[in-house]
Amino acid sequence: WSKSYCISNWCGGFHNYCKQNLYFPDARPNVIHEKQAALTQQDRATVITQNIDNLYEEAGTKHLVDFHGNLYHVYCEKCHETVPVADYLKSRIHEKDGGSLRPDIVLYDAGISQAAISQSVNAMANADLVVIVGTSMKVYPFAGLLQYANPAAKVLAINQQALNLPVDFTMIQADATKYFAELAVQ
Repeated sequence: WSKSYCISNWCGGFHNYCKQNLYFPDARPNVIHEKQAALTQQDRATVITQNIDNLYEEAGTKHLVDFHGNLYHVYCEKCHETVPVADYLKSRIHEKDGGSLRPDIVLYDAGISQAAISQSVNAMANADLVVIVGTSMKVYPFAGLLQYANPAAKVLAINQQALNLPVDFTMIQADATKYFAELAVQ
């Protein structure tokens, strides 16, 4: 959905769609989230995710860039106050000022936040290893982050489908969940 469509049709359609299709209260981090979070807790990694589901935060990821935002970060479009996600799930209207509440996610014709871009570029430039997990790396501007990778960094892709990347990389064609389950993090 485009931002303009969502805003012009905000009177419930997008809110109801989000509530019914994007929030999964029983979802829990899997082994991928947990092992990557463990590396960030040791200050050995930064995770840059396209996922908007909050599972990296639930896993305790210390260094995290939510490139496309996060469904669980909700704000009022009128006053810009951050509100608990529970308020949004109850009503799309901010009780305080009557403004529209919305999750802080990137819609199709909206731009990525400057903070997310800066943090991502910085992480890529300082990485000695870039691990790409479970993505086609075809959606821009996310896919373009590879151009900012440290030239000395090794790039490893773990994905069920083979990837075609504009950099030298090692491809592990496997189910990422199974691969991470066998991976030891020290």
